[in-house]
Amino acid sequence: MSDSETEQYDSDLSENHSDSEIDDGNDLNLGDVVASEGHCISDNSSNKYEKQFTKDVEFLIESGIVFIPQVNSRMMNLTVLYNISHMSQDYLSILGLDNNKCISLCLNFNAGYLTSLETPTITITDAGSIQWQLMNCLKQFIYNNLQGYIDKYNSNKYHHSDSYITNLIKHFIERVNNPGYYCVNCDKKLKYQGLKPVSCGNALCYYQFTELGLSCYQKNATGSTTSGLLNEFKFYPAICKILCYFAYACLTSHRCSKIFEEMPEHILNQFNGDRDKAFSKMKKILETLPDMDSLSLLDTESELKLTLNATDDDAYYLVRWILLTCRAHLEVVDPADKEFVEDINIAGKKAANGYQMSSSYNIKAVFKYISNPPEREQAFCSISKSPNVTKHNGFHGSPIENWHSILRKSLINCSGTDKQLHGAAYGNGIYLAPDFGTSYGYARTNDVVWKPGNLENIRCMVYCEILDDGSSGFKGANPYYVISNENLVRTKYLIAF
Repeated sequence: MSDSETEQYDSDLSENHSDSEIDDGNDLNLGDVVASEGHCISDNSSNKYEKQFTKDVEFLIESGIVFIPQVNSRMMNLTVLYNISHMSQDYLSILGLDNNKCISLCLNFNAGYLTSLETPTITITDAGSIQWQLMNCLKQFIYNNLQGYIDKYNSNKYHHSDSYITNLIKHFIERVNNPGYYCVNCDKKLKYQGLKPVSCGNALCYYQFTELGLSCYQKNATGSTTSGLLNEFKFYPAICKILCYFAYACLTSHRCSKIFEEMPEHILNQFNGDRDKAFSKMKKILETLPDMDSLSLLDTESELKLTLNATDDDAYYLVRWILLTCRAHLEVVDPADKEFVEDINIAGKKAANGYQMSSSYNIKAVFKYISNPPEREQAFCSISKSPNVTKHNGFHGSPIENWHSILRKSLINCSGTDKQLHGAAYGNGIYLAPDFGTSYGYARTNDVVWKPGNLENIRCMVYCEILDDGSSGFKGANPYYVISNENLVRTKYLIAF
């Protein structure tokens, strides 16, 4: 750790612990992890549990996790402070995390943790909107794995290279770095990995995710953190409308059964799994919603629910599902914003990056569009810093029916799948164009009119940053960039016309 990082840790620890020590480590394999509490222990301890714990701790240190545990004849305490400063500021902000604070994991073990089923107590702090998810994932890990480690220990097959404590902490760190890869409640790995944490399709998990306030965690316009669907309509009305419009456009498409993959289980169960009947119901609900602009004027969540459910008792449920299962992060951007104007050269002048966009195009809305999960974002940033990497920018246009799915899965290579719409004459991969007009031709409206949101015939395209690392994962650009390595693409703006 650098001197500044050490000072930060010392400052954080001094607030909660007296006589703490920080053991500095280098080249940490799992990120900067520091733990404190108590004193170092040695292998000449008389207590066999202390010896076992000492060996596990030694393996942790060898694995790059640095900490000092506290152990006595009955209990063992371990506090891990995970430094999140390596994560992007956008990602930290989205999840309500503060890069000036470490996420703290405190574990309290019975000394005989490998000879009894008494589980450790867990405390997690400063984890923003993923705090509940981290608690659940560790409980699931302990529940599913503790007996197996005990059996190995009792049969003398327990190896320190497979340390219970090491793997528990690795499990914790993986969930901090990639919460959008796993269900927030049951910790099941999701079929599609995204930026924002969501639940799996299980009804109980979705109930926990929505009813108990695990979702809608954002800082509103006043800076306070609130939850609830009404908050979304009050502070992010344009985003609510465009997400519902995308869902409606998808439901009106003849390709709906292919591209509307994840389903609200509550509605699907009403028709015993008949997806076509569920599609018809959802389409009708969205067609008969009240004026979306009026919803921000309501005062309470119950009033919002009554208003949405005026024509169908499942309307509130469906709208909430549409908004909360979006995996991407959107922020409204003024089309006159200086950075946006410079990026896409809206005035029509030839920019240094080589493409034009005429001001004659009627831009209805612009959104900052962050979609890469942390792991993919870190890969992009790492590649961008490599020598001889060339940076490009390009556009990707797609029919309006596809955007409901794109915002849940990000831009992915659909070549050779049933999602592929066009030929792949230039090879398999994500197709982007340096020329705005080329991509605009693919951004079809399909004549979708959605009266509740006062939206009709919307075209959408995304502006992306692209890396050419000299590998076969990048081909371009005449007239397309073809990217087979998804780590070479990062979305930046979603533009609606």
